[in-house]
This record gives sequence, structure tokens and C-alpha cells, in this order.
Amino acid sequence: MLHTPSEISLRPSTPELGHSHAELELSAWRTRLCFADLSACTVYPRGAERSYVRLPSRAGCEAWLICWPPGSSAPLHDHGEAGALVTMLSGELREWLQPPDGPCIERSWHEDRSLEIPRHARHTVWNASEHTAYSLHVYTPHLASMTFYERLASGELRALRREGADQW
Repeated sequence: MLHTPSEISLRPSTPELGHSHAELELSAWRTRLCFADLSACTVYPRGAERSYVRLPSRAGCEAWLICWPPGSSAPLHDHGEAGALVTMLSGELREWLQPPDGPCIERSWHEDRSLEIPRHARHTVWNASEHTAYSLHVYTPHLASMTFYERLASGELRALRREGADQW
């Protein structure tokens, strides 16, 4: 769990006409958080695990701020029926992504760059650098479940478990 510095306003912004809710939410939170000292966020002592906090969001979206210490990772998973827009606030991450209708790709998440994670995509993310990274994720619709997978020797993926939103 990540504690948010008190100087960050946690009120959702007002939507603008002509833009998707997720894009607006991502932009609004990126603007708020770019002025925050993210290193002032305190992380529960959990070794090299990532930590996260759910941010108040407008209807139809769900925003999360994630802290990635060096060596931390997210296991191979999907976001259920939700798609995501992600932006790096600081640092760099690596991702292995299996889109629902395409070949596996590996990509870097760079600071000030936004990426899309399509619905039904499976991915894993890790911090291979020596520096803590912070990413901002906006899901639409709300993140209701995630399924976690393992890769078999054949290359196929096997579902290990499914978690609901009440487990985060």
C-alpha cells in the first residue's frame, strides 16, 4: 500500500467534452502528480514488492498509482474486462505483453510516455533498473477482476487464480 503525500489533491477533475473518461482521468492525475514529490510517498516495508494506492476517480474509471522499487515485478496477469491507459511518472519499466489478437511483444515504459493495455491482454511488468519507478494506471471500466497465469514449457498460458476487487 502506498501513502499519498498530503499536498496532493485527491478530488477527481471535471470531465471535458469530446475526450474519453480514461484519457481525461489520466491527464488530470498526471498533472496533479507531476508537482508532487513522489519520493515523499511512504511504502509499507515489504522488501522489493511493488506497492499501490487507488486514487479517487470519476465515474466509469479507476485510477491507481504504483510504486516499483528496483527488482519488483507484477506477475503475468490480465485485467478482466478492463482496458488500461498507463503513463510513467518517473523511472522506466519493462513489459511483456500478449495482446488478445496479436503476437507477444516486449516494450519499455518510459517517463512521460502513455501506453495502452487492451482489454483481454495478458502482461507482466518489472523494474530492471536500480531506481524506483512510479506509474499511473487508469482502467475503464472499473477493474473488477484479474486472472494470474503461468507459462507452460509448451509456451501456452495456464490460469492459476482469479482475484476480485475486494482482494486488493
